[in-house]
Amino acid sequence: INAARFASTLSILTRSGVPLVDALKIGAAVTNNWVIRDSIAHAAERVTEGGNLGTQLERSGYFPPMMVQMIRSG
Repeated sequence: INAARFASTLSILTRSGVPLVDALKIGAAVTNNWVIRDSIAHAAERVTEGGNLGTQLERSGYFPPMMVQMIRSG
């Protein structure tokens, strides 16, 4: 449920024009699971450094493969 809540929030924010890194930080804040929240925060740091969001979420191991593929495809 936390991954779904995060994905929904991320989708709404990015469609509204919120920059990706800001949307990631807000998306992390809506999750109740601290492990997922930390994974998203780590992914946001890597994206700031030029990393790929899909790759970072996949590496965390906490997000379903289908979700990662959807993020990768835009």
